[in-house]
Amino acid sequence: MNDRQLVSAFLDGDEPAFECLVQKYFSMVYSAAARQVNDRGLAEEIAQSVFILFARKARRLSPNVLLTGWLLRTTRFVARDALKQMNRRQKREHHAAEWNALSQDTDPTW
Repeated sequence: MNDRQLVSAFLDGDEPAFECLVQKYFSMVYSAAARQVNDRGLAEEIAQSVFILFARKARRLSPNVLLTGWLLRTTRFVARDALKQMNRRQKREHHAAEWNALSQDTDPTW
């Protein structure tokens, strides 16, 4: 089966068709994510998120869309968002550590 047939079968409720798509493209999506985030665990989460998004949005995809292109573009967007979240978390943790260090340096007589 080609990609269009697999997507069509998935939309008709054929779960093995979705499994086939995941098996066919997971390594490509994972590799793209790993190159962008340099973290294997995060890359796996990103790849899973991409396929969850695909499952939710498959019905709205144009029949002319190239699935590989959609998957790679979505991987880029999900990876970018994951990096933003990671950077925000690191900044908050750094700020909290600085705040904690300042609060421990105060003289108890105050």
